[in-house]
Amino acid sequence: MLIDPVALHQVLMDHFDLEELRTLCFCIHVDYEGLPGEGKIAKARELVSYMERHNRLRELATMLGYRAGKSSVFDVLPPVPVEPTQPSGELSPFVAGPPITHPRHFFGRERELKRLFNLLKHPPLQNAAIIGSRRSGKTSLLLHLKNITTFPLEHLRPGQRADWLPEPNRYYWIYVDFQDPRMGNQEGLLRYLLTCLNLPVPTLCDLDHFLGIVCRNLNSPTVILLDEIGVALRRYPELDNIFWMVCAHWQLLR
Repeated sequence: MLIDPVALHQVLMDHFDLEELRTLCFCIHVDYEGLPGEGKIAKARELVSYMERHNRLRELATMLGYRAGKSSVFDVLPPVPVEPTQPSGELSPFVAGPPITHPRHFFGRERELKRLFNLLKHPPLQNAAIIGSRRSGKTSLLLHLKNITTFPLEHLRPGQRADWLPEPNRYYWIYVDFQDPRMGNQEGLLRYLLTCLNLPVPTLCDLDHFLGIVCRNLNSPTVILLDEIGVALRRYPELDNIFWMVCAHWQLLR
């Protein structure tokens, strides 16, 4: 059952003022100040768009159902009917709105993929920046880089290339979304990275301890994909120049 983003926006407009909208963003770990636009209409619209891009519409709908005093989200939002257009079990080749998470649905960008993977084939791994306008597919490209080389071949399209790296199973891939406010301070971000790497997390998790643990324990090539880095640069003063100098040793910045 699908959820209509337009209906979600209308519920926000009907049941939330600006301060309540700010509190909602805090509860669902979305950076309110990082949402583009001014005023309730724009902030509500961009919140729904953000949740749709990150496949979190159902989570948002559930929160809105509670706020509207309903026992179920479907008492607030009428479901969007889904017409059966293809055999059960097949994936639709058309995705509009949220990032593409399944490699089978990703088309094109062959030149970019070749160039980026060439930077990662041999040590030392090199940094790269993916620059483009909003909604141009940058997040989809990052997720494709992370998933394609180890995705089961039987779930890809016939002839779809996956052999971009000589030993793909040696690589660690970590995706960081700076729209998540938990990534907005050094300790939260560094703890997340160590957890993803299955490395010990110290009680005092600062840059010195982080680098010491990584240098002693990390022997595999590691790619850290930093998404929405503009939000980090604008909104998170704790991620200062020294921090970004350390990031010169990390692999992919968006």
